[in-house]
Amino acid sequence: MQRFSADFRAKYPHTQHLDGIEGAYDTLLGLRRERIHFPTVIPELPETGKVPRNPINVLVLMQTAIRRGLELVDAMIRDANAFAYTPVWVNSRSLFELGSLAFDTADKVRELVAGWDLGGYTEFDNHLSKLMLGFKSPAWHPGREKGEHLDLVPQNIITIIQRIEKKHIPEYFSLYELLSEVAHPNYMGMMEQYHKLHPEIQTAEFF
Repeated sequence: MQRFSADFRAKYPHTQHLDGIEGAYDTLLGLRRERIHFPTVIPELPETGKVPRNPINVLVLMQTAIRRGLELVDAMIRDANAFAYTPVWVNSRSLFELGSLAFDTADKVRELVAGWDLGGYTEFDNHLSKLMLGFKSPAWHPGREKGEHLDLVPQNIITIIQRIEKKHIPEYFSLYELLSEVAHPNYMGMMEQYHKLHPEIQTAEFF
């Protein structure tokens, strides 16, 4: 794994943030599994002869999210050490989206475990299908020729982020908006990061 360099740490004053990112990476690494033997995780599986799809899908989704998260953190730290401005923000926004998806999924699981509801379970089954099999672009859909899964449009990540804000974290969505501003190419700060005007000598200096 990449670690924040001494040069970057010298320029960034909030060392607790950097330590937290590295610590979170180590935690994710400890949760990663090379394989999951479902009868071991769910002992009732061999007895019933049935496959509980949702628990298995949650396990697979989370392991996939862990791997994506590790890659994004590694890339973000590497870009930070290179003092590359834009990639750090873009990767941070991707991490924010991924973390929101994982948190929201875990939140839904907690609600189902706390109080069984068949309707809620069915809705969660549909929600997981959209998360894991959804494809936004019909033109590039892998099942377009056979007409398979075309109805599974992925859950909008903004909807998930707004749900977290409403239920758990006030102003959570505003953090996403900040990351999105810098991740997009059409915002005022981009001008400030890459050039400086010198009107007295009629020059634009780029850096």
